[in-house]
Amino acid sequence: MKKGVLLTLVWACGLLFAAWLFSVAGNKPALLSPGQELSPAQQISSGQHCRQQGAASELAWQRVHDGDTLVLEDGRRLRLIGLNAPEVSASGPGEPFADAATRAAVDFLRDSDTVLVQAGADDKDRYGRLLAHVFRPGDGASLAAELISQGLAWQIAVPPNLAYIDCNLAAESTARAAGQGLWSAGYLADSYGSKLQPGFRVLRARIDGITFARSWWLDTDAGFVVRIRPADQVWFERSEVSRWQGQRVEVRGWMYSRAGSSATKRGYQPWVMGLRHPSGLRRAGP
Repeated sequence: MKKGVLLTLVWACGLLFAAWLFSVAGNKPALLSPGQELSPAQQISSGQHCRQQGAASELAWQRVHDGDTLVLEDGRRLRLIGLNAPEVSASGPGEPFADAATRAAVDFLRDSDTVLVQAGADDKDRYGRLLAHVFRPGDGASLAAELISQGLAWQIAVPPNLAYIDCNLAAESTARAAGQGLWSAGYLADSYGSKLQPGFRVLRARIDGITFARSWWLDTDAGFVVRIRPADQVWFERSEVSRWQGQRVEVRGWMYSRAGSSATKRGYQPWVMGLRHPSGLRRAGP
């Protein structure tokens, strides 16, 4: 290949890469700093965007499995984007508020045999379920925002499925301020003090140390470490992460154990919580 052609190709690739970086940065949602609350004006503005925006498919639904999962008429399972609801159990009592979340979803959809569905940018989870935003026909209201605003589900952001994040944050601010459901004082005390175990958790801890390696690691005083994977670091500002040192925070995400691994044998924390997005961490009170 001639030198001139090679230089042209390198130059073109550089332009494409720069354009990609610009698009990633330009499409970051407006984020809150840890502990920052939405103002009433922001809540009103965000609430208006809880309605369906853009095209959607209308699909028949068969039943509500729980607060964040529907079974469609064709048998497919649909996992709602933007929230995590308490788990139901087929063999006994489910998690607190699991039945209430299920009933609220049924009530929300009661008057329609169909739902409006917008698939996520990532449209399947590891269980093969369809990942999508769900809206009610007629008024285009968001099922996720409804459950979050009642305190029957937690807001959660999992890139790249970040549409309607501002709406869901505003809905959670409403529930938190009112002390509803999952944000009631009694439940929060039990949740924050719960035993570390696998699954989705909302916990409080102090950040005792931060390590910027391939993954970013935030050590806590509560027996677990927070991990930000390389693929998710594009959503975080490194300088902002550094400011979490010494802060008492509320953090949410899915917990897993690495007990018995080489890491724990070298003295690292046995429990790891994955932090996928800045909205999963906020400053907490003493």
